[in-house]
Amino acid sequence: MDTVTHALIGAVTARACTKIKNEKSRDHSLLLIAALAAAFPDIDYVFFWINPYRFITEWHRGITHSLIMLPAWAAIISTVAFIVMKKQIPFRTVFGYCSVGLLTHIMADLTTIYGLKLFTPLSDQRFAISLVFDFDPWIGLIALFGVVFGLNNRRNAVFGLIAIGTYISLLFYFHQSALAVIDARTRNSQVLTDKIYVFPQPFIPFHWKLVIDRQVYYEVAHLSLYGKGTNLMDKLLTNTNFRVPILSTYMQGENDHKHLTKTKNHFRDIEIIDFRTVNMLEWQKISKHGDTENEINLALEVWQHDLFSKYRDFSSIPILYRIDTEPNLTCIWYTDLRYVFPLMKPPFRYGMCRQHSNGFWMLYRLRRSTQNIRQLIG
Repeated sequence: MDTVTHALIGAVTARACTKIKNEKSRDHSLLLIAALAAAFPDIDYVFFWINPYRFITEWHRGITHSLIMLPAWAAIISTVAFIVMKKQIPFRTVFGYCSVGLLTHIMADLTTIYGLKLFTPLSDQRFAISLVFDFDPWIGLIALFGVVFGLNNRRNAVFGLIAIGTYISLLFYFHQSALAVIDARTRNSQVLTDKIYVFPQPFIPFHWKLVIDRQVYYEVAHLSLYGKGTNLMDKLLTNTNFRVPILSTYMQGENDHKHLTKTKNHFRDIEIIDFRTVNMLEWQKISKHGDTENEINLALEVWQHDLFSKYRDFSSIPILYRIDTEPNLTCIWYTDLRYVFPLMKPPFRYGMCRQHSNGFWMLYRLRRSTQNIRQLIG
């Protein structure tokens, strides 16, 4: 989740657990400490500017989000807060509130589709319950209500915390309902299934992406658990005329240099993502590494490359994003199907390029929010 939401959850949790003697008191230092501690794990974002590739594949939601490291981080934050506050509050109390704040951050990120490395440094395994999208405005609004109206009335903070728990429980119910839809399809299918996934979609809690891994391709559907919400989304997407080109030629810029590039966009069948109810659900087949034999062989050469190993470990649902060809250069790009949405470019677009003159593959990323700007990864 976003850092502001984490801070709000930490504060409302601390307030719900704290009985301030004077309810009208403005001395809420402990709530501020819990909020700052809840925001602290996202300090790992500074590593993005050091190496974006290693940040998303190794560092993000790692050591600062570890349950094992929680006591150490709580001790460090508590010591700083204890000194700044001139020892006005017992260290044990400060440590407890820091621990609560850190724990709320870990538990909240555990429910997202990105997940976190819960047991770093003992294990690099990433855990994700996938109940909540990485940014959920409804949780943030509920937590904000609990903080604002709970400052002078603890019951409002308790109500806000209960409301967050109720909302998460509702998402769990939606998650199980989406899984039941996939189970029904795979149970009646003769095609071998590797894994199944269900992912919440941004902003609308009853919209879910369903993915069946069929080894060499995915089956993807977009489920609406509430029909009226689908109609609203259909109007939004239809009015914006969202389209994905099959093959386009354009001017590509990299460090202000221009190259005439032909691009084969792998998502050629996606025009409008249509969220449908169970009875009207449509399943789309998307190959993992391309459609033709030449595409697949070229894509697999990149996918299996040693320099691409970290991305292989990171990506839950890897999919060939596109193939760029220039007179003396070929680029193969992958992304993660978890983060493919209409009206926006996927955030995690990594790949490899090689010049035909030397044949060596080099690691690149497409800069976030841009169409064609490549960045070499050292």
